Amino acid sequence: MLVSETVKMRWHGNNKKWYEERGYVFTKIGDEFEVKVTDLSKSSHIEVDVKCDYCKEIISPKPYHQYLKSRELTGHDCCNNTQCMNKKREEVSLIRYGVSNPMKTDETKNKSSEAQRLDYNYVCESFSERDYVLLTENYINCEQTLEYICLEHNDKGIQTITWHDFNSGCGCYYCGVEKSKQKRIKRSISEIAKIYDDNDFILIEKEYVNGHIPMACICKKHKDAGIQYKSLYKVLSGQGCKYCGIDKVSGENCYHWKGGKTEIDIALRNELSDIKWKYKSLQRHNFRCVLTGITKNFEIHHLYSFNKIVDDILDKLNLEVKRKISDYTLYEWQNIKKEFKCYHEINLGVPLTCKIHILYHKIFGDDNTENQFDVFKENYYKGLYDNELEEELKSYNSIKRLKELGVAI
Repeated sequence: MLVSETVKMRWHGNNKKWYEERGYVFTKIGDEFEVKVTDLSKSSHIEVDVKCDYCKEIISPKPYHQYLKSRELTGHDCCNNTQCMNKKREEVSLIRYGVSNPMKTDETKNKSSEAQRLDYNYVCESFSERDYVLLTENYINCEQTLEYICLEHNDKGIQTITWHDFNSGCGCYYCGVEKSKQKRIKRSISEIAKIYDDNDFILIEKEYVNGHIPMACICKKHKDAGIQYKSLYKVLSGQGCKYCGIDKVSGENCYHWKGGKTEIDIALRNELSDIKWKYKSLQRHNFRCVLTGITKNFEIHHLYSFNKIVDDILDKLNLEVKRKISDYTLYEWQNIKKEFKCYHEINLGVPLTCKIHILYHKIFGDDNTENQFDVFKENYYKGLYDNELEEELKSYNSIKRLKELGVAI
């Protein structure tokens, strides 16, 4: 909370124009004058007095630009008291992740579950895929010594390996020896050329030294890209033409492809302060899920889908969907951004617990409308989705919770 209302300044060449535009009368360079804090520039280093919004204690004076930056996310000022800092951390986490602690996010939980012990059947199947027979009857962890037999070298008896080494590509010692011998066999340039040809390359080199040295070649599909250099080992490992790789994930081949709107969507999202929009949406509903009244593990739901907003704006401006932003004129792109910003600022979202949010999109997909949400809300309170939800999220518990909070349904 800002305590200072005015501060003392001195006239100098860099601030003269700024303060004259705000109604201050210039006297002469070096003269002291009084300025309202709200008239300071955002980059000002003038120190102002600030009060902690949590314990109400005065904080040591801080530069004005630091004061503005420290409250960008939550709009609250915090002192160095541990309890106050913990409260602000929870607010920041709620805004960024929808939970009071980042460790409670689904992403973190998934990472934890991935670290759990592997199923013994999975380990057995993995050995079988490489023609090994696992003899150890139980699996404890990745450092456990596992006994196995290689079917190609069963006359060599039992061998041992840890899952960590097995999963890293290690295996039967005798198979490794045979592969090493094969690698050392000198191949003719015609054999090498055939391997490159099978992998859509035209080999230009006339001499082969070994599999590690990059060799000049041309991609059959991208001859205009010129000469590329690929070693035999890289070609055998599946490393192909870099331009073919780009083609596989570009345009219509990209899983994000939506008729060319992806680049526009990303650019418009970056234009906005999505964090501020989320905070306003949370604040409007008292940091509670609008359907359950729960204050944890929620996300912000767009009542009208992002894609539809972009479609409506393009229709309003009578513009076509174009593949790249650069395909629009500067004037057209400025109008798109202006319309989008106005629409987004007045249309806030609603907080929903993560599982409720997932259930909604499972039923209605991604093209949201406000009418769909009203139908979902009505059906939810009728208990039509109770079988798919845990006890805390069932409709009757949510209705009871909201009534206790005095919230109208």
